[in-house]
Amino acid sequence: FHLYTSCEAVGDQAEYIRDGLNYELWLNNTKRLLTETNASVHIMMTINSLCLFSITDFLNEVYKLKEITRSKKPTVSLNLLRFPSFQSPLALPTHIKDYCYNNLEQWYSENKDNPLWSEGECASIERLIDYLVTVDAPHRRTSNTITLWRDFKTFYAQYDVRRNKSLYVFPKILTDWVESIPDTDLEIKELANK
Repeated sequence: FHLYTSCEAVGDQAEYIRDGLNYELWLNNTKRLLTETNASVHIMMTINSLCLFSITDFLNEVYKLKEITRSKKPTVSLNLLRFPSFQSPLALPTHIKDYCYNNLEQWYSENKDNPLWSEGECASIERLIDYLVTVDAPHRRTSNTITLWRDFKTFYAQYDVRRNKSLYVFPKILTDWVESIPDTDLEIKELANK
């Protein structure tokens, strides 16, 4: 039996990203599958702008699961989100991408030699680290930066209202940036002309 499940962050941040998820229930059920069955468990991570803030905590949790099974199970794949563009990690401003890159790069240098990571998992993490600093747009037809940022702010403001959530489960570096994004077209034009 092969189970494919999805998660890429921890706690409140995971529940924010995946509306309806109960993170602790998901984690406990994953542990049960790994300890009470012979199922192969594969965790598909969708790498988006929000998961970067707790991705290293999530990878630590995955490694704890591997230690429980004393094997390379469960496995993870890191799948880069490109659409919608404003949810891509590449839509974030440089100072936040640098912050996330530094956290992930430091974590990886400390954990890459842990024996239960597969070669493919290490290659995927390395690809993400490189992606954060070498690629500058989610895809060829991406909107301009200001539009991406405004779409980001508008979407998550509506998401918070409609889903009774709060972007403030994420670090201040993100919420400060979101608050700084202009609300009007005039403010956006002024920002673009600076």
